[in-house]
Amino acid sequence: MARLGMVPPLITVSIVKSISFSVYESSKRTLLHQPLLPFRSESLPSYAALCFLSGAASGAFIALLSCPFELVKVQKQLEQLLARSGAFRGSPLAHRAAATAPGSPVAQRAAPLSPVSGGPHTASSWQAAKDLYKLRGIRGLYIGLGSHTIRDSLGTGLYFCAYETTKRLLSSPESPPGPLTHFFAGGVCGVVSWLLIFPVDLVKSVIQRDALVPGDRVQHRGFFHCLTDIYCRQGPGALYRGISVSLLRAFPIHSLNFLVYEGVLSYIRRSDSVE
Repeated sequence: MARLGMVPPLITVSIVKSISFSVYESSKRTLLHQPLLPFRSESLPSYAALCFLSGAASGAFIALLSCPFELVKVQKQLEQLLARSGAFRGSPLAHRAAATAPGSPVAQRAAPLSPVSGGPHTASSWQAAKDLYKLRGIRGLYIGLGSHTIRDSLGTGLYFCAYETTKRLLSSPESPPGPLTHFFAGGVCGVVSWLLIFPVDLVKSVIQRDALVPGDRVQHRGFFHCLTDIYCRQGPGALYRGISVSLLRAFPIHSLNFLVYEGVLSYIRRSDSVE
């Protein structure tokens, strides 16, 4: 179950990360050199606001690219659960999952065998995307785009703001930031951004899950309705259920992320200066 839906993010993560950092740096340069805007790099509050807005612009752009992939990921992770539980029997996805589930007549006749387990494969990510496109058209691939954009704009803005602020606080003009500073600041920004954005990510996933349910059985009417419904029915703790695992992963992953990023950026700058 945990492995279902992992293919799209594994394929696209490098491209998305590269674009995210590129849009962030480009937005920061553009905003910093706008004479009508009050951003100043020497002022920490002003610089933090600059980094947040630049990160938010990057997140909004990335949401347009990654929404279909994340929707397919949610779809694949849920399809077997839907088929087994029968909770959403009217969903076309549940019918397809039931037909391809291990032990079903269709799966036994037609599904290719896994070389490892000998069991049938579930539908590929590409097939899941095609099914969604046939059912709902191009708009179907962007279900939940609004909540996705909220998550990525806020999350990426907080991410870069926390990183740049922590890096600035841990360094000085006489002592520029080194690898240890980059490592620690990256871990801090990963933890801070997840703490603040985790409920938004939960709501985004629930809204995309609801898209698999027939229209007359969808539980939530939008982002804020979903957020308040979870809060009122299950309490604030439900918005952070499972966050401990994400936080344990966040520090080392984002520490290494920025350590590599700063190393590559430093190498490129040295190469440019030599030329």
